[in-house]
Amino acid sequence: MSAADDLVTLFGGRRPAGGVLQNCRMEAGGGDFYGEEAILERCRAVPVELVVAVPVSGPRGIALFGDGVAVVADLYGERIGRIWVVGATGPAEPEPAVAVPFDPDLAQARGGVSVDAADHPDVDEALLDRLASTGMRLVEEASADGPAYRVRAFLIRAWGEGSRGAGLFALHRLGPGPVRTSGFGYAAVLVDGAEEHIVRDGADRTTA
Repeated sequence: MSAADDLVTLFGGRRPAGGVLQNCRMEAGGGDFYGEEAILERCRAVPVELVVAVPVSGPRGIALFGDGVAVVADLYGERIGRIWVVGATGPAEPEPAVAVPFDPDLAQARGGVSVDAADHPDVDEALLDRLASTGMRLVEEASADGPAYRVRAFLIRAWGEGSRGAGLFALHRLGPGPVRTSGFGYAAVLVDGAEEHIVRDGADRTTA
């Protein structure tokens, strides 16, 4: 079976035939799940329909885009070593509160998008530029609450060929105030020619 087939099987609540590494980690709904058994239990409790999902794959990963949800996975050969689930994936679990002292001279206080070509050697420059532009729009949308907010988007996974590719952005957000409350979420992006599809976490997993 292919990695796409294994993901469809897994998120349907069934055990794939050897496609998931024993030390696999999955991030979904604001929680972390370690190991095949814990991941399978989560997928049985909160199944995700991926049968008609659009796949985008590369030598080191795969992304499946469904209806309001995206699944991104690292591949080691044909085996799955890490999984991110972005979008409508059930109730989120709040992260612990994190207080961040405000200092206008620190990079943490500034917004923007970070795309490092060295992190994505299999993706050509034009596609990375396209993903970077999408990341900047994500930052602008996430900053809509006002200029006092600081949002940064980091492209942590990307693959594709030609004008078709996929990327996973980690969105870090600092709220206004003398002590800045931090927030965090993911966005998965599919670009195909002039078309673009974005799946975001239902809401940033804001610390409380």
